[in-house]
Amino acid sequence: MPKTFTLVTRTLVTLLAFAALGLASLATVTETVSSQNANTPKPPKKKLTGGSNFAQYAVRDASNRLIAGGATRAVGDESLAVNAKAHEAYDAAKYDEAIAGFKRLTELKPTSALAFYHLGVSYETAGRNKEAIEAYRKAAGILAKSDMNDDTKAVKAMSYYNMANALTADSQPKEAIEAYKEVVTLMPGEAVIYNNLGLAYAASDQATEAVESFKKAISINPEYVEAHFNLGLAYHDLEDMAGAQAQIKALEGLKTPEATEK
Repeated sequence: MPKTFTLVTRTLVTLLAFAALGLASLATVTETVSSQNANTPKPPKKKLTGGSNFAQYAVRDASNRLIAGGATRAVGDESLAVNAKAHEAYDAAKYDEAIAGFKRLTELKPTSALAFYHLGVSYETAGRNKEAIEAYRKAAGILAKSDMNDDTKAVKAMSYYNMANALTADSQPKEAIEAYKEVVTLMPGEAVIYNNLGLAYAASDQATEAVESFKKAISINPEYVEAHFNLGLAYHDLEDMAGAQAQIKALEGLKTPEATEK
């Protein structure tokens, strides 16, 4: 059977094989792959409508994406102008200006979850994770008191999702686990959430829970390369070599060139 693996996928298979032989762990291999991915150019930032489906933008770099519209409908000219200027600053990679703008918007619209969400996105993109976490937490808290429709549900899910990613980056995996669980309740059919939840469990030395999360991700998307890879390493951490070898075989049988997320 011809294979169409990219260099990244071949690297994953090789590292997983090493792991099954006792030469790596989920934590160390994840760090290795992350360092390789750091040299890969990131895709350009995208704007999304408030009604976008979570699956369209729930990926690891989701934190650098703003949601267009909805923040200042039917409010004064100052809010409209501040919102527009903050978006322009963000699009121009002027993150300090974007932060100042969205912070002002939260003062003008203190009950706008979307304003706090955008503030969190700007903070996170600027590498200010602790402040991003608080902004996302504020957005999610506001929406906890609101009626849920498709738009508010998506913003709430993304607030928790980005919060969890920022918590992970800030070496707070246990707190990230709780945030990912909130996303699961809102969007239970998204494989990427379970994969990230599994990584947070692994970082908290909860290999059994990590296995279950990766298995759930694969049950949603059987061709999810990254989840198979992570599951194999989690099995290795549990000294389940048969389970690890099964994931090596699964990876070898996949034609998917990259981790496919639904």
